[in-house]
Amino acid sequence: RWLLLALFIMTPLRVQADFYAFDWENQHSAEDVLSTQGAFHLLSSDSNYSPSGQTEQVPNLKSYTRMLASLCTAYGASADWSAFARLSWARTAVSELSNSQSSGYGLADQSLGINFRAWGIRTDGFLKTLNVHLQLQADFPAYQNTVAAQYATPFLGDGSIDITGGAFLDVP
Repeated sequence: RWLLLALFIMTPLRVQADFYAFDWENQHSAEDVLSTQGAFHLLSSDSNYSPSGQTEQVPNLKSYTRMLASLCTAYGASADWSAFARLSWARTAVSELSNSQSSGYGLADQSLGINFRAWGIRTDGFLKTLNVHLQLQADFPAYQNTVAAQYATPFLGDGSIDITGGAFLDVP
């Protein structure tokens, strides 16, 4: 019991794969269950972070605003395997001190992933069900920053393909 309490205290409550917008969450779904979850995020700032992690003013920047809407769907193919996908749309606007403003919108970073229940026990005691899930997620851009640069509009993301893997301890 003390080991589980120590794990709970040491485990971060929020971890992010696509750290700009989405929490890294266990996407396991029960067998033959299709679940859908929507989200809306808004970020507005007049500064940025330096390479050392300090807040700093960006020359000529008045404001940066990003709206992001997403829909994540997960399906339990079996008791152990689940698959999930996230569709995201973003609008980014940059306003400069010279009263110049530009904006861009469209599909943002999309996600595909799988989740596998690697281990599980069931008891009648304190822990009724304890599971370990392994998850692999790929995030990829559905936009082209070269096109945004050509039309002088803000980028909708960094344009990278990110692959994230991890484990979840599922305690009721």
